[in-house]
Amino acid sequence: TLRAPGLVIGTIGSMGRGRCHVGASCDGRFVAVGAADGALYVWDICGGGPPTVLRHHRDAVVAATFSCDVSVLVTADKGGHVALWSLLGDS
Repeated sequence: TLRAPGLVIGTIGSMGRGRCHVGASCDGRFVAVGAADGALYVWDICGGGPPTVLRHHRDAVVAATFSCDVSVLVTADKGGHVALWSLLGDS
């Protein structure tokens, strides 16, 4: 089970069904979850510990996917903004 303090998943429609947008890397090392407040939580499954919290989006993150070589994470928010995140650690 992956948990993070402050992580709030958005809801869809009047029924309040959970909107959980999860991306998993091809190698199984990373899991990314978009939050209602625009934050992105990224867990390093191999490294353990708390997630890295990335902030760029102003609207709920509605998509998260990793490149095939796991060097880039691509996210999109409800407002149509797309962000590219380098996972190489050098930028």
